Amino acid sequence: MKDTTKERIIRNAFQLYAGCWVREVSLSQIAAVTGISKTAIFRHFTDKKALVAEMKTRLYDEAAAVLSALHVASVKPDARIRSTIASVCTRGEYLLFLFRLAAVESDFEKEVKEALESRGVPQCVLSHMTMEQFLYFMYVSTLVMTASLYYIVHQKSAGAFDMPEPEEFAGSVTRLLEHGYAGLSALEAVEQERLNAACAPDDGLQPESRFFSAIADLVREYGLPGVTVDRIAEKLHRAKSSLYSYSKNKHELIATTIREELDLFSAFLCEKMRAAKTFSEGVYVMLGAAVRYLCARRNLGSVLAWLSLFNAQKTETELESRLAELFLPLVNGVSVLPQYSWVRLSVLPRFLLGLASGLVTRGGRLGFSADELTAQVPVLYECIRLGPAGAGLQYIDSGL
Repeated sequence: MKDTTKERIIRNAFQLYAGCWVREVSLSQIAAVTGISKTAIFRHFTDKKALVAEMKTRLYDEAAAVLSALHVASVKPDARIRSTIASVCTRGEYLLFLFRLAAVESDFEKEVKEALESRGVPQCVLSHMTMEQFLYFMYVSTLVMTASLYYIVHQKSAGAFDMPEPEEFAGSVTRLLEHGYAGLSALEAVEQERLNAACAPDDGLQPESRFFSAIADLVREYGLPGVTVDRIAEKLHRAKSSLYSYSKNKHELIATTIREELDLFSAFLCEKMRAAKTFSEGVYVMLGAAVRYLCARRNLGSVLAWLSLFNAQKTETELESRLAELFLPLVNGVSVLPQYSWVRLSVLPRFLLGLASGLVTRGGRLGFSADELTAQVPVLYECIRLGPAGAGLQYIDSGL
């Protein structure tokens, strides 16, 4: 593709939008980076909306080209996954741009699905999956996305440790999927029984605040950007003016309410992690406790899914940092294979919370009960330890 002015505008827009929200970047900034006047942009795009539409088309075309090339019988599952990861890591600005859009457009998932279908990309139909198929899909997609984002964000971070080339990194993630993580030990049935009991929520679990329930309902319906004071007031059957006695504005009200719920979640996990005596038990307890808590408070899972989109650019959130510290007393003696040296404590909580949130939120949509979902914690632990195949899960065509 020729390096025309139009191509440079699009390329620089991707780079800028990867680090900022679309609304925060002006056409003047894009023009300055491109080395042209703002007026020159209008020779190619009528406005910013038209530019973003063209960027979406590029994103969908690129994704369709990569995925379609992999959907042939001669491409083995491990090669398919490795190629997907390498492609994503090579074009990190595309993934970050996608996350930016997903965070602010409530119907974006539907738009992506329709865009890929129109380009002939086979779709993975979750509604027809068994529990085993769902676990495979959810585990692989969570690991691939967590690892890819970790690579992209750390590669862009100043002072970050040296990251391998995309192909080498993709190979290490694929080996992790095939063989599991050597730092974990098998847990005997009696150990699992003790840890399962320790993970269970207490009968006195603090009730969810009405404010948070209202916000979570609105997040599911409109997405986080669609949560307004008017809609919160309507959900609570209160006057809009009464809400300002709690916070000065919408952003403070939402941020404070979500932070309070996350603090309760963090305190719960910290309490339950006291039962862990080893690193392996710590992984099992954090995963098991998170799944049980989210089953008891389904609203938090929906909000966590949206927060993961908003925090995609961050190397670590406050919650993840707090949870990573819980593993520090447990890591002595844990062996880490050299090819998995990127698997660090800083990425572990994000991965475990992603697994727990995906299991409960997606599994709930598929109609699985809380008991059925909770019973999968040992299977997911074995997936981490031995890889999905070692845990007894069979490959399905998940779109990767």
